[in-house]
Amino acid sequence: MRNIYENVELIRKSRGIPKKKLAENACISNMACTRMLSGQSKMPADILRSFAATLFIDDYNIFFDDKLTDLVMSSK
Repeated sequence: MRNIYENVELIRKSRGIPKKKLAENACISNMACTRMLSGQSKMPADILRSFAATLFIDDYNIFFDDKLTDLVMSSK
């Protein structure tokens, strides 16, 4: 079972969206984004919603389910 931040990173990479874009859209620094995506700091729900919107995900709960994450990645 993967962590939420791992699922966010998998989808981000599969869609070719740079971390910088996630950070800009969430109004956080690149360093804060990197720390969240590496699991070094917590990812608040409002940031998770912003990441989902940037990644063209309608429901951020997808990040909590490995099977749904895998489905999203395969349906580019």
